[in-house]
Amino acid sequence: MVKNSVAHLVNGKLPTAAPESVGIASASVQAFFDAIKEEKIALHSFQLVRHGKLVVDAVAKPYTHDSFHRIFSAAKGVVAMAILLCIQDGLFGLDDPVLPLLPKEDLPEDLDPRWEKLTIYHLLTMTDGHLEDALFKMFTGSDCWTRTFFEVPLACDPGTRFCYDMGAQYIMNEIVAGATGKDLGTFMKERVWDKIGVDANWQYTVPEHHFFSSTIQMKPEGLTRMSLLYLQEGEWDGEQIVDRSLMEMAAQPQGPSTIAYTCGITEETLDDIAGYGFHMWRNTSGGYRFCGGQGQLGIIYPEYDMVVSTLAAEDNCDRIDELFDRYVLHKCWARPQPVDELAAKKLQYTIDHFTLGTPDASDMSSTAERVNGKVYKFAANDQGQDSICFEFGPDQAKIVTVSGKGEKTFIVGLRDVWEKNRGYILTAKPDGKVEDLDHNFGYNTMETLMTGGWASADTFEFVLRGDSFNCEYRYRCTFIDDLLIAQTQTTAHGAPVAFMGESSDRPFCEFIAYAE
Repeated sequence: MVKNSVAHLVNGKLPTAAPESVGIASASVQAFFDAIKEEKIALHSFQLVRHGKLVVDAVAKPYTHDSFHRIFSAAKGVVAMAILLCIQDGLFGLDDPVLPLLPKEDLPEDLDPRWEKLTIYHLLTMTDGHLEDALFKMFTGSDCWTRTFFEVPLACDPGTRFCYDMGAQYIMNEIVAGATGKDLGTFMKERVWDKIGVDANWQYTVPEHHFFSSTIQMKPEGLTRMSLLYLQEGEWDGEQIVDRSLMEMAAQPQGPSTIAYTCGITEETLDDIAGYGFHMWRNTSGGYRFCGGQGQLGIIYPEYDMVVSTLAAEDNCDRIDELFDRYVLHKCWARPQPVDELAAKKLQYTIDHFTLGTPDASDMSSTAERVNGKVYKFAANDQGQDSICFEFGPDQAKIVTVSGKGEKTFIVGLRDVWEKNRGYILTAKPDGKVEDLDHNFGYNTMETLMTGGWASADTFEFVLRGDSFNCEYRYRCTFIDDLLIAQTQTTAHGAPVAFMGESSDRPFCEFIAYAE
């Protein structure tokens, strides 16, 4: 087996190269981006490294390379690495029983004796004996998550069946804390992240204030570097950070994963049943991956000496790696290829203009002059909105709304310029609350960004986003004579504003207004 390349950093940065120099056609990557756009997939960032070179690096506006982003269950690969480091340090072994590693006061008094069989290996491979996800019961008002995990009844002996159980990662968080005296985030920062140049932050559980790995946030290159560390079998820029034999084991299929989900998802994709390593999913196309909800992916392809990372807010997240495999992975060459200058320029343009805004909208319309400055009065509505007025300029549109909460002014940038605003437009909640699944921590939730343009001669569309959340709020305003039809939609989960749906395919909420 050929040893994969090890990236040699240049002033702390990953070396870059053209896709063709590592056997990837620019046209293939362009086809991937075209498919992402055609299918309206909410991809926030995409990075591709092959043979130790960063060959594609795209972050969609308004996000930047410095934007933190939730990685959700991709954090399981982080937790697995922390466990491997503890094994490397001799703090416990792969086959050591779990119960002695946890505080006795956190265990139920009437503990099922079969829990005595539970080992570190069983937690790492999702074979703890549950056939339901314990985390959902741990979430719902538990004052001790560890105790609740063990109170969920065993369905089978540990080590006999696979079940995707997010509670297992939390128990491993506690094991690392008990063995090292540090929460897992602090431990990983000292042992790994500071060494490989990853910025990360996280939050803690309520009410215990214990480390909660599913809240880990990273910048776009964070998941790329973590994936590279796996590809390089624990080696980073000349240092063996994690034992190579342990990293090799983590990547291998440890058993079947045919019972991939038990929380309401009934259809299993091929990648869900390709096997499971140490908290890492196996790929049908080869290799394995970090896999977090809504498309937080770090895909490792050892046979291709390649990693791919994505950050996204896409419910159909399996589609991202399916499209990558189709358009890029299966069209790779082992040797460098001639550069297609036209395709390379087109790809660079796509990367430079990668956006979550309205890139195909126009900044001009004859309707703008006709409706400029008019005040439109809303019909009675549950949002409490009274009126709206548009003022269209050469570089931006000013929107003034009046509601029961008072008058508010918003600036919408044109030509994919994202203008800074404060607050949310046409929503009932004054705080603009965003549901937790879509929430990035550490940002001011009232700071928002807006861009838009004319989708047609009589329809002005704009988008509201912000660093504090991964979802979007989309608005469509159609002017017909003295009538305004204002439609709103969000991809936020949990309907954070009245009438707005839980996914991007939900219908728009409609407001009717008439010019005074």
